[in-house]
Amino acid sequence: MAETQTATATAASRSHARRWWILAVICLGQLMDVLDVTIVNIALPDAQKDLGFSLGDRQWIVTAYSLAFGSLLLSGRISDLVGRRVMFMTGLIAFGAASAVGRAAPNFEVLVTARAGSAPCKPW
Repeated sequence: MAETQTATATAASRSHARRWWILAVICLGQLMDVLDVTIVNIALPDAQKDLGFSLGDRQWIVTAYSLAFGSLLLSGRISDLVGRRVMFMTGLIAFGAASAVGRAAPNFEVLVTARAGSAPCKPW
């Protein structure tokens, strides 16, 4: 009887500690999202000047990201099928790659495409 209670308490303790790590990872993912949106909004005037697009075109960068962000519902279903860890790592790598393409964008079209590509790659 005592062994069963000890095993149960140990399993519960491990589960409780793991919850905090999961919460930390989720918070880190949310922080990445907020930082990404903030950095892009701050950098838009400089990008507009460097790439030479109009003020009306500037909105496409924000809109492309917002529209693609809606595809996250599909990402949730895929993570149910292939596994959350695999989907998280794949999304993290793809998000980094799309962000790098957006950073090195030679023209407006590549920048909009990279922004639209980075939203569904969010790792959550």
